[in-house]
Amino acid sequence: MRYNITVTSDWTEYLEYVSWRKGVEAQIWNNSMSVTQKLDAARDYLRTNFKYGHGGAKIYAYKNGMLDCTSASDMMGDMAKDLSLKVGYVNVYTGKTYDYLNEAVGAADGHIYNVVMVNGQWVKYDAQPPH
Repeated sequence: MRYNITVTSDWTEYLEYVSWRKGVEAQIWNNSMSVTQKLDAARDYLRTNFKYGHGGAKIYAYKNGMLDCTSASDMMGDMAKDLSLKVGYVNVYTGKTYDYLNEAVGAADGHIYNVVMVNGQWVKYDAQPPH
């Protein structure tokens, strides 16, 4: 059996988000920083340069200037992955760590934050701006 698939998505918005994210990383990170310092800088950037609120998916939230726990965890996870680190997503209601953001969100209502594997240990990173 053979299938024909037509892709109708325009990746422009996603590519703009990636370009924005890489630009932020270039501004807040330098080669003399440790991995932990880079993660702290990423978390602090998201917490201080965005307001708390529903900004939508990460590809829109960075333009809207608003983050909730889901979009903040998504962006923080991307930044950690840019450092080639393993990322988990914790749902506080279930208390479990998930490999994928959609699993953590779909598991139950509740706050979501990241854990990042640093030097063999999970380290908590909650990038949601205060509200």
